[in-house]
Amino acid sequence: ERAGTAPPGAGRGMSPPRAAATEGGWIARAATAADHADHVRLFNACFHKQKDLRTFAWKYDDNPDGPAIARVAVEAPGARPAGGEGVPGRVVGAYAYMPRRYLRDGQPVVLMQASDAMTDEAWRGRGIFTGLDQLVASTAGEQGVPLAFAYSGRQSLNGFLRNGWRIIGHAHMY
Repeated sequence: ERAGTAPPGAGRGMSPPRAAATEGGWIARAATAADHADHVRLFNACFHKQKDLRTFAWKYDDNPDGPAIARVAVEAPGARPAGGEGVPGRVVGAYAYMPRRYLRDGQPVVLMQASDAMTDEAWRGRGIFTGLDQLVASTAGEQGVPLAFAYSGRQSLNGFLRNGWRIIGHAHMY
């Protein structure tokens, strides 16, 4: 069973505070198509799947519902991952909102589905999920997105709830 969640401010312009530019040895920036190889690497490691570049090109760039709002966390100069050498500029986390088209009272509306919250194992516990969640939600609010939702997994549910999202229902798996 997965919980449907909504971020703080859902339906009110969604503008949680922005994360600091550098926090815990990482820097947030907008994701680009050049980051898709890193999305594949992180996704396959975090979720034990075998996705490819085409998956992320479609999800983030070619989605028929519109482009994603995606951010990545990159290793800051001088930072070091747990138990390893640093590689400045390396993507160590990612997060995105994917647009989804719906009808509400017969009128089209685009909502956002939080997706692909992923952090390199050596970089967990440094605020990457929280920081990227806040940045993506803020950007969505600035773009006038009225609501975002997520189907939380075991690892992300507590993070969503800590960030102020709320459970609005449950989606049963069939």
